[in-house]
Amino acid sequence: FVCEISPWMVVASLAILQAGKIQLPLHPEQPLKAHQQTLRQAPPQLLLCSHLARDQGIELAGPYCRCESLEEFGLDQDPSPFEEVNESSDPCTLYFTSGSTGCPKGVIKSHRSLLHRCWLGGQHDQISPADRQSLLTHASFASSEADIFATLLHGACLCVFDIARHGLAGFRDWIIQERISLLHPPVLFFRKFLQSLQDHVCFDTVRLVALAGEVVVPPDLAAWARHFPRHCQLRHRFSCTETALLTVAHLNTWDRPTERVPWGRPVADKILEIWGPEQQRLGPGEVGELVVRSAYLADGYWQCPE
Repeated sequence: FVCEISPWMVVASLAILQAGKIQLPLHPEQPLKAHQQTLRQAPPQLLLCSHLARDQGIELAGPYCRCESLEEFGLDQDPSPFEEVNESSDPCTLYFTSGSTGCPKGVIKSHRSLLHRCWLGGQHDQISPADRQSLLTHASFASSEADIFATLLHGACLCVFDIARHGLAGFRDWIIQERISLLHPPVLFFRKFLQSLQDHVCFDTVRLVALAGEVVVPPDLAAWARHFPRHCQLRHRFSCTETALLTVAHLNTWDRPTERVPWGRPVADKILEIWGPEQQRLGPGEVGELVVRSAYLADGYWQCPE
């Protein structure tokens, strides 16, 4: 599906998975050629699009499949009875990487891996039905899966905000108006956002801020402590598309390192080791390759078994 960051994006994601299909989210602001390359590698059966992305959806679907508008399906119809049509090992999502190795690759994620990521969200963030969690990341990025599915499966409220459309000032007002309790912003945006705030601004409803995607440095923590209540906690997380969540550091506003922010510890069911060139484990202080062992990794690359 191709859709902007909106409630329709969440509707599309849930509908595709409930139908037992594999979702392939596309960000409408990414170049058309990149999407065409993706669809050549993984031709879809159906392309869903929002009203705002309809023209782009029709152009993309042309040589590959039919295109349908999400809004035209309507939400006033009685939903069909839910049937369990998937096994836990079945694929549920295809994330195409940014192409750091030369060509974007499709990372296959199973229902098992997705549900394990949701379970980790409950363990570390202690999500409850009383929470109101931000969704700031497009579904085409693997980091969104915990925000969407962990929130809904734990009974919390998912609040959607489009950063690119509404900007820094809009984000400040939105946090207050929506009474956000779980805030998951991209690191670079959060850093810029904190720099834009006046000293008196404090977001009293936020009990947890989770940062990932970029390195967090001590000045970030000092700025965070100025604008969030003393009971607020911070999670510093490391992950990648192929492995999902790897490590989490738990920090408080009064517990701020001065030299560097720690990586934290490996999450449950993930074993991290440093290997040398002969695939031997290395000791403390030795430099090598980070190896992740787990039953909850991605299932490989789309049509690239090697």
